[in-house]
Amino acid sequence: MESAPNSRWCPNPNCGRIVKLGNQTSVIDASFDVTCDCGQEFCCLCLSQPHWPATCRQAEEYRQKLRIHKVPQEPAGGAFPTDNPSEPPQLERKNAEVMEIEGRVCPRCKKFIDKNGGCTHMSCKCGFQFCWVCLKEWVGHSICKPIPSVVFEHTRMIKVNHIAIPQISINETTASKQPKPVRSRQRTSMYQKALQQKGEASNCKYHAKIVQMVKELARLGQKDLMVKTEILTLCGAEVKDATEPSLMNTTFTPHVTKFLRSCVEVKRALHHVTEFTFVLAQDIPDSTDRRRILKLAEDLSSYCIFVKSILDLGPNQDVRVAVRRLADIQAWSRRTLTVLLGSVKLIRF
Repeated sequence: MESAPNSRWCPNPNCGRIVKLGNQTSVIDASFDVTCDCGQEFCCLCLSQPHWPATCRQAEEYRQKLRIHKVPQEPAGGAFPTDNPSEPPQLERKNAEVMEIEGRVCPRCKKFIDKNGGCTHMSCKCGFQFCWVCLKEWVGHSICKPIPSVVFEHTRMIKVNHIAIPQISINETTASKQPKPVRSRQRTSMYQKALQQKGEASNCKYHAKIVQMVKELARLGQKDLMVKTEILTLCGAEVKDATEPSLMNTTFTPHVTKFLRSCVEVKRALHHVTEFTFVLAQDIPDSTDRRRILKLAEDLSSYCIFVKSILDLGPNQDVRVAVRRLADIQAWSRRTLTVLLGSVKLIRF
């Protein structure tokens, strides 16, 4: 079994199962994540933690970066920290370097905005305040519903020339003046975005909110048969006859609870895919395919923010509308992941 190209032992030491994969060519030429019956998730090539769509090499470099250096954060002065944390930030002399910056334009004045952390409440220099995710005016903004076409229309990728200015110390020796490579903002930006997704994935504790939402949905369902039917349908329950009297006796609490919990799991999974999509993009030169996968990653990230905004409100909203939107987000996510799968294949092969 060890020599079989389309079979893998489950890395769980308490399992002992063999995971048989499908197409032998796809196993050799690409890495993808699989789940054993015991629940263990792993990459079928390196047997480490799942990291699709990034390659095994990219995932290992990324994890080494997190363990040793962590992701560098750009300070307010614009200089990046050196490899030695005890040293002051320095920039080495270098010719003008082209940096690629991704951002969005203000919906009112169309000025370019580069966002590198912080909340989604944006204040442009023109005075217009808007949401970074859905680009709508912040006044009266409660739950954002991003429209991918609008977000894509306002997204820009610009290139600027960066000149590194050296800082020379009086006591600096000749040996210490050896040039060091300057961190590329593009590379740092991809790691920062990936780490942000990693942090968001760990923030998925909504048990109390889900319980409250289920109680409110059950209360609405008891009052109206059609409302109960709609909620059950949105949650994936099979309803053959909406006029059936026994439907009112159906306990839909398990169905609704399962659906809401699945939304939390979808959010966590989308964060994971988005994280390693940014890791994949760091080594890819600028191209139409690269811009496409970055756009898809931003869409998935927007869906996660949308799910978070709904679950954060819990029962303090129209829970019936909330279930509709959560069902829509799951459908949008499936379509986006399908497109991302095809785009990643174009890049790899």
